[in-house]
Order: sequence, then structure tokens, then C-alpha cells
Amino acid sequence: MQRLIRIPYHFQWLVVFFALHGYSEYLGRIRPGSLGLLVLQLSLAAWVLFLLIRKWYGDAHRAALFITVVFFCYLFYGALQDALAGWPLMAALSSTRVFFLIIVLICLITAVVLFFYKKSPFKLTQLFNCLFLIYIAYDIILIISGNGMAIKTKLPVPAVTLQPVADTVKKPDVYLIVLDEYQGSAGLQQYFQYDNSAFESLLQQKGFYVCGKPSGNYGYTVYAMASMLNMRYLQPVDWGSDKKQLYVRLASLINNNQVGACFKTFNYTIRNLSPFRFMNQEPALSFNLLPYDVALISDKTAYSRVVKNLPFGELLDDLHAYPVANWLNKQIDGDNEKLLQAALVRPEINQPVFTYLHLMMPHRPYTYDSTGRLPDWARYRGETGKDALYLQYLVYTNHRIGRFIEQLQQATGGQAVIMLMSDHGYRGARVEASGELVRNTLNAVYLPGRNYSLWHDTVSNVNQFALLFNTLFNQQLPLQKNEWKF
Repeated sequence: MQRLIRIPYHFQWLVVFFALHGYSEYLGRIRPGSLGLLVLQLSLAAWVLFLLIRKWYGDAHRAALFITVVFFCYLFYGALQDALAGWPLMAALSSTRVFFLIIVLICLITAVVLFFYKKSPFKLTQLFNCLFLIYIAYDIILIISGNGMAIKTKLPVPAVTLQPVADTVKKPDVYLIVLDEYQGSAGLQQYFQYDNSAFESLLQQKGFYVCGKPSGNYGYTVYAMASMLNMRYLQPVDWGSDKKQLYVRLASLINNNQVGACFKTFNYTIRNLSPFRFMNQEPALSFNLLPYDVALISDKTAYSRVVKNLPFGELLDDLHAYPVANWLNKQIDGDNEKLLQAALVRPEINQPVFTYLHLMMPHRPYTYDSTGRLPDWARYRGETGKDALYLQYLVYTNHRIGRFIEQLQQATGGQAVIMLMSDHGYRGARVEASGELVRNTLNAVYLPGRNYSLWHDTVSNVNQFALLFNTLFNQQLPLQKNEWKF
């Protein structure tokens, strides 16, 4: 043990601690194989840098100390930034543009000090080795003692009483298409003075019933989808005791949801084209804006935090990183296009299919302007610039989704149910009318039999599937009161 704490390899113990600590925090949500791969990748990068820096410093202890400082700043970037944001006196320093520069300065100052400080930091090597090994041992104990936690965090889904469905009842394919953060027409008119009637008229011409003033129930995607897919409002038991438990529980509600269970009871095959784990199927997005599996750990590293802020626009004005943002935007747009094309290809099976397609449109990053070109980022600064970018991308979304709906109806021969919805409205509109505009959503439904008797102008997202099951399969599911939670 004495020899172990003297060798200058504490950066390796830091990597192991980072991975194990994250694994213990999200126990049951991270696959061991993914965790092992993350440790291998980080360790390889650390050792390559250590061997290079060691030649420059000419001393293993100083090189190891520099690598530890750099990797600590990199791995715990998000945790440090969040902690700073929670301190009112220092919150201004937590913005990405400021905090990133602070982190860079810390690493540069460390490099310079260690270069000119010729004495080997042997005592610091011993200290860091001891600390990280103790932390690792503590997390191992937590993981072993909490081995059954994964089962406890899986919330039970209350059973819905379903009536038997006669063999003569048709079971069409069903498509749920969610356009993330799409503002409803009433909100577009009030906030942007934009007339969205052309898009609604297009849908009506294709046989859709378009709700006049539909409403969402939550202003954030994970809450909205957990509620809609379980046909109920979220309860205090769903929250858990902290933010980590909250995410795990809501993710569990989306994965093990009541809507999917009902479709399985009706003998449907489930197809997941969303950013969530859904009915135990993997997320469909490669550039995942909602962390899953090992991304629950890596999502707070410097790379994830800075890369995600680039296409979202926070750093564009300061760094003028427009080419990088455009490159990242094209990746995200590529994901959307892959999902759209995948939705058009039906599995060759004899069962009806339920497809959940969730697109990051017109949610930021605002990939295109209204003409389908890359945005001129320099023209759009501040909050008004974000509003303009959002509206431009929404107009593009109208054109793209209009073409997709036409293709989907042709591919299905007009015999599939299509529900085109948004989870919530534009969050930038919270400043108007006490945030009520965020409640205004898109809800357009196409039923092959055109039986829209149960639908009305003010349908609430939480009731969408109860209305569908009652219409298609003669069920008697109760409806929830139309409420806006937050």
C-alpha cells in the first residue's frame, strides 16, 4: 500500500473515481459495458498525455499533477459550473463563456507553475493517491450495498382497465409524431404576429382534424411525455428526493409507460424513433440531447457542456464559431432526417404497428432558416435574435413536415392513424402572459374513418391517447381535467 500511494498515477485513480461515482449515483441506469468503455477511453487519453507531458517536464510527479488538474477540470466541469451557478454571489461566473475561460486559465497557470517549480511534488502525489483510493473504496461500498436500488427506482405503472376488443374491430397502424417545442397557432399569432393558417389548412386538406386551441400540461419535454404516455398527471411520488432521482423516475415512466402497455394488449408491435428509452427499446438519436446510459455521467464533462452550447447559440457571438455550430447542426438535422426516413418504412410483419417519432424540430438548435439555408448567425443576437431564429426554423419545419405527412399517407395508403403534436410551446414566450403561451401546442389528428366526434378545439395532451383508444377500440377510459402544471 505504501508503494501504491507513492507512484505518480493518481490521474488514473481520478478517472476510475469519476466513473464509479457516476455509476453509483445512477445505479441501474448505466450498463457495465458502457462504463468500462468510458474508463478505457479516458484512461488511454490520460496516459498518452502523461507520457507526452512527462518528457516536457522531465519529472513524473509534476506531469501527473498537471494531468490530474486538467482531467479534474474536464471531468467535473459541469458539476463545478452547476455549483457556481447555485451560489448567488458567483452565479455570473457560471455562464459558459466565462466559466470556460476560467477553466482554461486554471490549466494554463498550473502548467506554467509546474514548469518553473523544479521541486518534485512528491507529497501531493501521496495525498491525491490516498484521497482517490478512499473515494473509490467508498463508491464500491455504495454500489455493493445499493445493488437492489435499480428495482426500487422503477415505478409501478397503475393498470388501466381495458374492455375486450372484438375481432371485427380494425387495428390500423398508429403514428405519434411529436415536434419538440412547436408553438401552437394561437401563440404564434399573439407572440410573433405570425399567421400559421396555411400549415393548418394543408393538414385539413389531407383529412386531419386540427384542434383550434389545444394545450399541453408541462413546459418541459421529459415531464410532458411522462404525463402524456401514462394518460395522467404526475404525482409527488414520481419526483423522488433529488434531481437525479427525478430524472431516473421520469425516464422510467417514459420507458415503462401505460400507452405502450395498452398497445401491446391490443397486439401492436412497438417501434421507437425517439430520444428516449421507450418500452425497453434503445433511443434512436446518435446526438442525444437527453442523456441516457453512460451519457448520464459524461453529459457534465467539458466537451458535452461546450459542444451542446455551441449549436444552441450561447457561444457563437463571443467565439464566432459559426462553422463548428453549422457542422454540429447538420449532425442533428441528419438525425432528424434519418428518423423521418425510417418512419416511412414499415416493418414487414402481420401485426399492427405503433410508431413513436420524436423530432427535435423546431426546438433549438435552429438548423435552417425559412428557406432551408443555414442561418446567418451574425444577424441574430440576444433574445430577439433567438425569437427570429425560432420562427424561421418553425416555418422550415412546416414545409418539411408537410412533405413528410404527404409521403407517410402515400406509404400507408391513408389507412394509418397519424397524430401530429407538440409536447409544449416555445419557452421563449414565457415572458408574455405569465408563460401561458407555452401551454399552447399543436394537435392535429388523422383517422382513416374520419370519426372525430370525441375531439374538440381544447384537447389537452394528457387526454390524447384516452380519446384515441375510446375512438378506435370502443374503450371507456376516463379523461383528466385540462390543467397547466408548470
